[in-house]
Amino acid sequence: MKDFEIGRTLGKGRFATVYLSRERKSGTIVVLKIIYKAVLAELGAEKSLRSEIEINAHLNHKNLIRIYGYFSDEERIYLVLEYAMNGDLLNEVQLCRLDERQAAGYIFQIACGLQHMHKHYVIHRDIKLDNIYLNAEGEIKIGDFGWAVHKPKNLEGQIVGTKSYLAPEMLLGQNYDYRVDIWSLGVVAYAMIVGELPFFGDNDAELEQNILNAKPKIPGFVSKPCKDLLVNLLKKNPEERITLEELFSHPWITEMNSPPSLKELCIQYIRETNDLEGYDLSVLDPELIEELDFDAVHHRFLSE
Repeated sequence: MKDFEIGRTLGKGRFATVYLSRERKSGTIVVLKIIYKAVLAELGAEKSLRSEIEINAHLNHKNLIRIYGYFSDEERIYLVLEYAMNGDLLNEVQLCRLDERQAAGYIFQIACGLQHMHKHYVIHRDIKLDNIYLNAEGEIKIGDFGWAVHKPKNLEGQIVGTKSYLAPEMLLGQNYDYRVDIWSLGVVAYAMIVGELPFFGDNDAELEQNILNAKPKIPGFVSKPCKDLLVNLLKKNPEERITLEELFSHPWITEMNSPPSLKELCIQYIRETNDLEGYDLSVLDPELIEELDFDAVHHRFLSE
């Protein structure tokens, strides 16, 4: 085991386990996502994973989780991802709703990441609180590109993502475009500011009906400019929904995000997370380390 120190488990899913790790050569703190090929094949998800890797690898923006590389052996595929030290927005919002200035900063940064994706013809399709992360500096990082698509020809009938965040046009089975991400941003924005999701129901059918027909109830403590933005993000008709360009110039966004200037906030850069010296990487799974034969795997790092 020469290439990585494996630390604590960050999460487990049906076909993958995620570990906090350190790449020995550079000392960079990373996330190592280990995907089990047998389960991937059982779920028929090989094409989806390949698409996720390709899309993530070709996007390069400060507000998107970066994929550093990947490699594989006979049983597993390993993704090496940027580590967002401060967790996801779901954890933050569960503690307490955010004040408007903090929420506006996050909304602006999410919009910057979405704008980069959309300019490269990528629709994320799963924007939600638990897919948006915060790095050590508190900057937004959009991750989890498993449902993302690049240059789709027709998405009619393709309902994917997390139901509470799905746009009406997707639920109706209509053909849709990048504007579904803007709707989902509206759901995220509402949740950050109000402290709960805008639409809910006792079952899936009731939730769907509320998304399609109910108006989001915006409490009185929300300022009028903020309410205006939320209403325009959550327009049922995508033709009436606010665009990202309009969002950037919205009075509430410009007021809450100044200073520093919006231009300064959205400068694209790549930052290596090398500033976490001393972070606890105590090994919690010695059996796993013995099991992984990193001398035998095929390495392909995107930086090479």
